[in-house]
Amino acid sequence: MKDVRLIKVTEEEVQVLQSELYSYSELQRLGIHHWGNEEFYTALVTIDIAFRLWVTFRRKIESAQNSFTVRLKVSEAVVVLKCCYWNRDGRNDYEKHVAEKYKNLIDQQLKSIV
Repeated sequence: MKDVRLIKVTEEEVQVLQSELYSYSELQRLGIHHWGNEEFYTALVTIDIAFRLWVTFRRKIESAQNSFTVRLKVSEAVVVLKCCYWNRDGRNDYEKHVAEKYKNLIDQQLKSIV
């Protein structure tokens, strides 16, 4: 299966995506005890992938480059996409812009895979 590539991602955008992934995984973690089996298993997978991506993004930030190419497996891209579709209260305009940008980009690439 192909992967999803995000090209020329700035450090600030990586930081926003990292923060959004953390918030989204926390939402999943908090709701995990109130859902049925299917939702529970989906949340576990989402939390696991989001944590791995958080670490990956942290490494990118610590490499101190101006821009990055981020290669995501399909499952990772889906978690980032779900995170970008989530309407978190308190997002500032820049965070909304980053979420919208990557929501559209990832959605387009995923649809071209199938």
